Amino acid sequence: MPTDETVTPNLLAAEAAAPVVKKRRRRRGRSLADDLRDWSELLVALADHAQDLAFLDPQRAGLEALLAQCHSLAETKTVHLAAAQVATQELRTRVDAARKLAGRVRSGVKAHFGFGDPQLVQFGSRPLRRTPRPRARPETPAAP
Repeated sequence: MPTDETVTPNLLAAEAAAPVVKKRRRRRGRSLADDLRDWSELLVALADHAQDLAFLDPQRAGLEALLAQCHSLAETKTVHLAAAQVATQELRTRVDAARKLAGRVRSGVKAHFGFGDPQLVQFGSRPLRRTPRPRARPETPAAP
């Protein structure tokens, strides 16, 4: 930024005409519980000074209604989260049981067809293939 001695009047006019843009700060560390507690305390303070702050009655009533709705929705969310956790646990149990049963079925198929039968591919198993034994190399005499 130029110093005061080198500033021209035109530069000052341009800076004054430019709109000032404020950066919005985001709240950090505020949870829903923090907000609900803050609003409840605000309503208690408004009730303590009801005569002095009578002009805020419409806003107070709106805040009370919104606070009650927020409490209700938070409770509903908790119930749905609990139900989702139960469903996830049941799903894991069933998936584990199905994996064990599928393994037993594949073992039965292998026992019926044999471990090397190409039909095992249809059941999601790989047939065992014999690997040819390496032939013994004849020893070559070392060149003198």
